Amino acid sequence: AYRQLANMAEKDVAAKAVAGASRAYGDGTKSMFATKDSLEEFAQMAKILDENGCPEDGRNIVLSNSAMASLRSFSFMNKANELGSDEFVRYGYTEPIVGFKLWKSAGLSVHKAGDGSGYKTAGNFNAGVKDPSVDAGTGALLVGDVVTIDGENYVIGKGTDAPGIISLNRPGLMKDVATGTALTAVGNYAPRVAFHED
Repeated sequence: AYRQLANMAEKDVAAKAVAGASRAYGDGTKSMFATKDSLEEFAQMAKILDENGCPEDGRNIVLSNSAMASLRSFSFMNKANELGSDEFVRYGYTEPIVGFKLWKSAGLSVHKAGDGSGYKTAGNFNAGVKDPSVDAGTGALLVGDVVTIDGENYVIGKGTDAPGIISLNRPGLMKDVATGTALTAVGNYAPRVAFHED
């Protein structure tokens, strides 16, 4: 019974973390760690936190069970002479990787995205704007949906089901965006979350 309560709390916290995330790496079509022995995902998540001004100490990354399973199959993760420790092969965890303490959670479930499509920016917006207006689209953009705008992936903090205003989570647009720029919805995705422990 206690475990059931813990699972419910974990799922709730995971959902809040995904909905409140500032930005995203990836387009939802590629499994994490699909490229063997590559730490690209760690590097790109670190880049987002760097750009957000996150301190370099106290960073954490929470993986899904499937992402952790992929990481555990990496050859260098299981070689003490390359990793610098035998902790991972013995216990399944290790010292920070690219500055991230490593965790996993079954509470990270697939985000079911809305059916929004065809949306475009309805005006010129400067970097840092969090509430751009959109037009020419149909369907729903939901909280937690990821949209690509001019090559950058953003998480929606307040959605819409018709042309109007959406809210992007902080820090908002990373660069100036011209009117008529397409918002491409990523669709359903399996989230992993990186954050500072504070």
